[in-house]
Amino acid sequence: MNVILHIGWHKTGSTSLQVFLWRNREKLAGTLGTYYPDEGLLTCAHHTVAWTFRKMSSSPWGPVPLIEGGGSTYVQRAVESARSRGCTRIIFSSEAFCNADLDTLRRLSDALGPVATSVQVVAYIRRQDLFMESIYNMDVKWWGTRVRADFDEYLARKPTGPDYAEVLGRWASVFGRGSIVVRPYSRDALEGRDIRSDFCRAVGLDSPDLDMAEPESNRSLGPRTLETMRVLNNLDVTEDAHKAIEARFVAYDQRNGSPRSVLFEPDARRAYMTALEQSNDGLVAFGVDPAQFVVGDDETGRRNVRKQTPAELAEMFAYLGRPT
Repeated sequence: MNVILHIGWHKTGSTSLQVFLWRNREKLAGTLGTYYPDEGLLTCAHHTVAWTFRKMSSSPWGPVPLIEGGGSTYVQRAVESARSRGCTRIIFSSEAFCNADLDTLRRLSDALGPVATSVQVVAYIRRQDLFMESIYNMDVKWWGTRVRADFDEYLARKPTGPDYAEVLGRWASVFGRGSIVVRPYSRDALEGRDIRSDFCRAVGLDSPDLDMAEPESNRSLGPRTLETMRVLNNLDVTEDAHKAIEARFVAYDQRNGSPRSVLFEPDARRAYMTALEQSNDGLVAFGVDPAQFVVGDDETGRRNVRKQTPAELAEMFAYLGRPT
């Protein structure tokens, strides 16, 4: 059985890819011999599998279900299901895999060893300053995290972005460097400017007959809605109320053509990426040009997310109070 592990990272179009694979699972199995497992699936991704291998008992989604035999049981059951469908390839996808420690990776390797004829690890990586802006936006917006800190406070707790070379080196030490496929996440670098087409090409999936309908986008919030949501996160509201507010803010941004939220000032952005230059130079070993992780002169726009005045907040609250 050939096993493909899509390990993320977060904020690199993973949800779009996972929805695509989930929607096309019958076609994948029926015509391409590829099984996207039901085993360990949470919505459309295999977070439960990753959490189980990491021996996590809780997650941002809630308690992690216990299963006798741990992650190895998910792997074995997925292989049995794949074989029953005549499939010779399995794809597991979860961003929760990317930061696994060595012990987790060894458990994963031990589980795959008896059943896998090959293992391919596919990782998408995003320039760290853009990653941090996007992950902060998600952490403010998402009910499971509801971040209250402003960006500077948030960044102070995470002074450097992902050390991709270090993490990928960890994966390579267990699965071999030749098994690691690394793709920079930027529109210009992706096949067809789309992660779904890019992933299919990277793993050798013939995709013309697959449903490429655009899934509902996991939209980031614009400058005003992001700051207002951050303030509202200080209130004790129900999950349903939070999601209703989120939906109204997404509609506000669509209606008003809100720009992308910029959270770094130009000098801070350059300093942040300069601190990561040595680490990013190590990406050469994985076929990635570090020049793609340098801030260009046209990417130093000023920060557009700021604390709002009481009058501005009142205006946003009034918007939320109006009928949809």
